[in-house]
Amino acid sequence: MKQKISITLDNNLLRQIDKVCENRQMHRSRYIEILLKKDFEEIPVLILTSKGKLNGKPKSLIDYNGKKIIDHQLKYLRRHDFYNINVATDSRLVEDYIKRQYKNVNVLYEKDRLTSSGSIKKWGKELGKQFLVMHGDIIAGIDLKKLVSFHQDNKSSVTLVLKSMYPYNKYGVAVLEGSRVYSFSEKPEKSKTYLCYIGISIFNQAVLDVLEENQHYTGQLNKIYQKHGYVFEGFWQSFKTLDDLKRIEEEMID
Repeated sequence: MKQKISITLDNNLLRQIDKVCENRQMHRSRYIEILLKKDFEEIPVLILTSKGKLNGKPKSLIDYNGKKIIDHQLKYLRRHDFYNINVATDSRLVEDYIKRQYKNVNVLYEKDRLTSSGSIKKWGKELGKQFLVMHGDIIAGIDLKKLVSFHQDNKSSVTLVLKSMYPYNKYGVAVLEGSRVYSFSEKPEKSKTYLCYIGISIFNQAVLDVLEENQHYTGQLNKIYQKHGYVFEGFWQSFKTLDDLKRIEEEMID
């Protein structure tokens, strides 16, 4: 339930608020509410733009339904009231695009190319006690606030978003005991479950020292004890390979 209140603000401050609201296309009261809630619930987001390319483009800049993947992601995050957004990239094209289009998104340029583990380890230490990680080559329809609540309620060190996938041997697969991740295997030949990691997770800063930079972080998850799986069966799309892109284009034509 919400309650209407009145507040008095300096005129200069009010003009700044109105300018931000105009850029974000939201009501003044909604923006002030978001500002007031930040100290209580905001979690920084780290987007790991893919190191590879498809059709000569960084994956984040591939077009899908009239927008680039990064546009879909940033719109989605803002729709869920996530505004502390940080994009890690080693691509000048990605850096230039974001700086031109999104003044309030922080670009973390990696002059020396880092692994996903390296990016999480390096930038995570600067972001806060907990932060949301999203790969730059996926889009999804998950309710991020429910994910955050799940992570916090379970007092988890790492929470992985999981989805039933087949064939599962293209992905990292989790075995759950309740909601706790009992074990995690990267692209296993055999598995007891089809619950696959889909590139969205929440990390607590305290576990970063466990990660080795020269290994992909999913291959190191079994070293982390307090990890949980958030099962999501809604819309999700990956843009990892040319086969993915071809299949998506065919589906759009159909």
